[in-house]
Amino acid sequence: MKMKLLLMGCFIMLGTTAIAVDKIPSPERNSINIKLGLGTGNVEYQEDNRYNYDLSLNNTSVNLEYIASYEKGLELGVGVGVARNSLDEWDMDITSIPVYALARYKWEKDSDWNPYVFTNLGYSFSNFDYSYSRDDDDYYYSTEVDGGLYLALGVGAEYKDKFSIELYWNKSILDYKENNYYDYDYDDSDFEIEMITLAFGYRLDI
Repeated sequence: MKMKLLLMGCFIMLGTTAIAVDKIPSPERNSINIKLGLGTGNVEYQEDNRYNYDLSLNNTSVNLEYIASYEKGLELGVGVGVARNSLDEWDMDITSIPVYALARYKWEKDSDWNPYVFTNLGYSFSNFDYSYSRDDDDYYYSTEVDGGLYLALGVGAEYKDKFSIELYWNKSILDYKENNYYDYDYDDSDFEIEMITLAFGYRLDI
């Protein structure tokens, strides 16, 4: 009896999903958007559970996005990017790779320029590792920065449905781990990268 009820519930779920998918309108336009960005901001993190750091950084980024356009200015899609974050004060670079879903709302006007607002939400991957040791006294120290939440909010304008310019705030909350000579245990904390980015894009229909 329980198996029959389970099967019946599965069929109902499948039928409901099929009806819902059937009601989703087909996009009026499918396109690929390529963006080049320049950003400035800061990174905050804690070391040894005692020292708080707030360092300035700059970055360059490249993003590739798939965008599906619907009626009334709604646009949905997915994207992936590569950003090189330069910490000039410490002479080091951290590479992050955000993968995200995106939503845009564009105001269609009788003009070559059409403004829009957008948001991105996803996960940012990172592969930064640093280690240091001294043979004379067995001193050892290492850090790792792993992936975490990625969020962006911004405004933009599109020229003739192809060229775009954007200004947006984006934040990555990465996982910071430290291992040192004193306790050999990892201290976990958030490694927060916050940026203001100016990006230029080119959109190609597919």
